[in-house]
Amino acid sequence: MSGFASFNLNSQLQKALRESNLLVPTNLQKTVIPEILRGKDVLIDANPGSGRTLSFAIPVFGRILDTEFGSRAVILTASQETAFNIENKIRSLGRLPGVKIFAVPDGIEHTGARYDFYRSWENIPHVLIGRPPPVLHFINGTDFDMGKVDFLLLVADEPIEGTDVERVALEVAARTRKECQRILVTSGTREPPYGLVEKFLRAPSLVCDTSTPRDERASPDVDGEQIDHCYVLPFKAPSKEDFLHLVRAQWGKRM
Repeated sequence: MSGFASFNLNSQLQKALRESNLLVPTNLQKTVIPEILRGKDVLIDANPGSGRTLSFAIPVFGRILDTEFGSRAVILTASQETAFNIENKIRSLGRLPGVKIFAVPDGIEHTGARYDFYRSWENIPHVLIGRPPPVLHFINGTDFDMGKVDFLLLVADEPIEGTDVERVALEVAARTRKECQRILVTSGTREPPYGLVEKFLRAPSLVCDTSTPRDERASPDVDGEQIDHCYVLPFKAPSKEDFLHLVRAQWGKRM
């Protein structure tokens, strides 16, 4: 069994992937998807274009379909542009009848807008996307049930430590169930934000994707398993030392 079928995904989802001409997972997706399906928190440290969006969207859609639309996901982003980019990418799977996606417009939390349309349960989105402040405003103004959220994602392609984006993202995280999986996505172009990882993730698997040549990345003192152009580093608790190993693996440098 090859391709996405090897993940034992929902049959509707597999059909949507085929109809979208998504037949073979990227190396990053081969690594990330099984970790998410195992129920792990995951840090995805990878450049845009590596297939990282679908690496988390595919398990999210699979859970929604497997639970007969009972599951929810919240995707928090550092910018409105990133929110719309993610929405466009995951709508490429849009041949999934019944799955509702909503990107909350930035700044709506300052307008006094009402969400009467979304007060009816049949209109509540399954996937909510946006910057943390407008997303929290939407949650507070509708019947969006945080108890049904199985996935909370934070896409931090730019520094957000110490900002309102981080503060509100952590406030949203505090409203989720203990069983809710958390996924942090970073850009792969700078050192991972240690403090944010420690606040947001709980004993995650860490997946690093890099485009640097294999022979430049090889380092005999790196702990971790090399999977083609990825490194997977499971660990019990985030620490700066763990991430220094990651950075060493990523850039092939001794620190």
